[in-house]
Amino acid sequence: MNLEIFSNNLQNIGKLRHGIDEFHKMANEIRKEEESVKALEHHIATCNGMKTELDLERRNHAEELRQINQDINTLEDITKSSRSELEKRKKKITVAMSHVERMRSFLNENLESMNIVHKLESSEEEELFKETCARQESEPPMMPDVPRNPSELPAFIQSLINCAQQQPQSSGSVINMPRNLMNRHRMPPSFVEASKMKVCENCGANIHRNAPTCPVCKMKTRSKNPKKKQRRMYPGVPEPML
Repeated sequence: MNLEIFSNNLQNIGKLRHGIDEFHKMANEIRKEEESVKALEHHIATCNGMKTELDLERRNHAEELRQINQDINTLEDITKSSRSELEKRKKKITVAMSHVERMRSFLNENLESMNIVHKLESSEEEELFKETCARQESEPPMMPDVPRNPSELPAFIQSLINCAQQQPQSSGSVINMPRNLMNRHRMPPSFVEASKMKVCENCGANIHRNAPTCPVCKMKTRSKNPKKKQRRMYPGVPEPML
C-alpha cells in the first residue's frame, strides 16, 4: 500500500473518531433538552387545564370572582413564561440538529471517500423531535384531567406548585408560584354559596352567616340578617293605628 494513502487514511480515521465523539456528545445534549421540553409542555398543559377549570368556577361562584381572576392572571403569567422557555429550548434543539446534520453529512462524505459502506443515520432523538413538532402543528394540545371535586383541588394545586418548582430556571425566565395561589387551599371553601357567608367585622374572614363566633379570631359576631327587636309599648300609650 502506498505510504501516502495510508497516512491520509490514518488522518481521516482520526477526524472520524473526533467527529463521532462530538456526534455522541451532541446527541446526549439533545436528549436532555428533549426531556426538558416534554416537562415544559406538560406544565403548560396543566396550567391551561387549571385556567379552564377556574374560568368555569368563576362563572358559577360569584363570591370567589376576585380571587379566581387573580389566579387566572397568575396562571396566564406562568403559562407565558413557560411557553417562552419552551420556544427557546425548541430553537436551541433546532440549531443543534442543524449542526448535527452538517456534521453527519461531513462524516458520511469522509466514509464514502474511504469506500466505507456504513453511514451515520439520524438518531432517535431527531426523529422524535420532528414527530413531536409535526404532531403539535396538526393536533390541538391535549388537556390534562383537572379534578372537579372541590376536595381534590388542594392536592392538584400542590402538584402544580411542585411541577413549577422542579422546572429548570434560566437567567431570562424564572417560573414563580405566588403565595396567594399556594395558600388557596387554606381559604374558606370556594364552592359555598355567597348568600350563606358573612364577613367578620374584626378580622375580615369569611364565615357562616349564622356563626355566633368567628372561628379565626374567636370574636363574637352579629348575624347577617338580625331579627328586628319588637317595639315595647308603655302602659297608657295607645298602639299606633296601622
